[in-house]
Amino acid sequence: MKKHYRPIAVIVLITGILLTGVWAYRHRQTLKPELIWKTTPVTNQTKIQKLNYQGLKVSTTSAVFNLKTQNAIDQRLTKLKKAKTYTLASPLLIANPYKTNTSGLYVYFKTSLPTKVTYRVRAKGYEDYSGTLYSKNGYQRIHENELIGAVAGVKNKITLTTTDKSGNQHSTTFEYIAPKLAKTDYNSYRLVYGPSSEKPSQGLFAMIGDKASKTRRSTYLIDNSGTIRAEFPIESYNSMRLNFRKHHMYYAISSGKIAVMNHVGQITAIINTKKQGYELHHDYIIQGNHLWALATSIKAKTKAKRVEDQIIKINIKTGKITKVIDLKQILPQLYRQATGLEKHSANRGLHDPVHLNTIQASKNSLVVSSRETSTIMKLGNVSGKVKIDYFISDKSVWQGVGNYSKYLLKQKGSFLNSAGQHTVMIEHSAKLKHGQYYLYMFNNNYAMMDSRPNFNWSAYTEMDRNNNTVKGNYSLYYKYLVDENNRTYKLIKEFRVPKSNYVASAQDYHGKIIIDSGLGGVFSEYDKNGKVIRSYYYRGSDRQTYRTIKYDFQNFF
Repeated sequence: MKKHYRPIAVIVLITGILLTGVWAYRHRQTLKPELIWKTTPVTNQTKIQKLNYQGLKVSTTSAVFNLKTQNAIDQRLTKLKKAKTYTLASPLLIANPYKTNTSGLYVYFKTSLPTKVTYRVRAKGYEDYSGTLYSKNGYQRIHENELIGAVAGVKNKITLTTTDKSGNQHSTTFEYIAPKLAKTDYNSYRLVYGPSSEKPSQGLFAMIGDKASKTRRSTYLIDNSGTIRAEFPIESYNSMRLNFRKHHMYYAISSGKIAVMNHVGQITAIINTKKQGYELHHDYIIQGNHLWALATSIKAKTKAKRVEDQIIKINIKTGKITKVIDLKQILPQLYRQATGLEKHSANRGLHDPVHLNTIQASKNSLVVSSRETSTIMKLGNVSGKVKIDYFISDKSVWQGVGNYSKYLLKQKGSFLNSAGQHTVMIEHSAKLKHGQYYLYMFNNNYAMMDSRPNFNWSAYTEMDRNNNTVKGNYSLYYKYLVDENNRTYKLIKEFRVPKSNYVASAQDYHGKIIIDSGLGGVFSEYDKNGKVIRSYYYRGSDRQTYRTIKYDFQNFF
């Protein structure tokens, strides 16, 4: 007997279609449109490429930071871009083509409609990382970016999603095994949760001046879970800080060079101060079309053994030094008395009577921090003949030193003055009167003055109203309210942080406070009340770093 399966199968198929149609009709008002059509996966045909560097010198970090090399790399990349049409389904992906970010990924493709691009990175054993690729006009058809966030040395699953102005989305997913980090063996920092219940701020920590290696240096970007999401190798010294101007990032790559990077990782300019007779140290800041940097005169270092007491002004467009401020000329009487030589830092055996470590610019003035004198100095008329506007320090520091005591602002209240402070930052507020502003800092709370070894520290050893003393095994976050109208300053906020005799940093950031205890082997994010939200402990034998600053990197990566 023949079995008639075909008519039965047709009936079952038709019934299924009808039932599906009824279900869809009943649910068409409750289903969210995006579940039906908004996100559309595309067929992925992607392979991560490596650029051909044949004939180019890229084997050393110094060779990479050569503009001829960077331009040659860019030309090869341009040829690849023109070789074919790249789409979301088949983008051009190249691992770290400019050799400036170890785990970075160059991304290039076009879309038929203007879109914005978001992405997600997943790696086993690490938290997900998400971001939005930089777009000059918000929505655009040509997408060329450096994607950061991949975890070094492991398999990363990366999803790119485009969204047009109507909300339509398309996505593609590919895998990327990022190279191992060049300067450290660790992908993360040890995360410890603090007593504060607040969430950490958005952004990435730039950990600057890591000394885990004696011969290698890098600046790392670290997320809130403690995972390293980018590594910028440098030649030597440290990057000091990251500054941004016109969609470019400025960072020091040695004690004589500042590199300028665009948003795809290409070095477009290098400011060389060493060739002009000056070494960089500690800090620099951008003001309009100029850059102010703390410096050492190579001539003064060689002939007079004098260091870290110069300020140079650099034209950003030309890279030329246009002005030099010499603290010896401003404070000649100090130099006559402070004749002791440095014993503790890398400047052992040299004359370091001011030891500048932070610079801030405000109109025609500069605010600098002098570690050696435990003094915050404001210098005025910096475009002309420079003058002293004020000093902030304990009066004992300047007692009997020329006539400099007349520049001291009056201290309001009884509190311990800062000792050996770092990262003194200006904070303006619309709530304050004209002539008023805040200065906050990492108060190292450490008594050292090699240039005047007989200085009497008794004003710092007595316990203040907050039970703080320079003898304590702690450093402090300090915030002053400065009133130039009445020539006063007062302490409005303080809390204790892990001890660091030298280096270290403080940053007020989006309602939180970032503290790096440079010699303490930890950086932390605190809430506004001084309670730890999260702490990140360094790994490795040498746990010293210079400073950690948080950035959101909007309008860049």
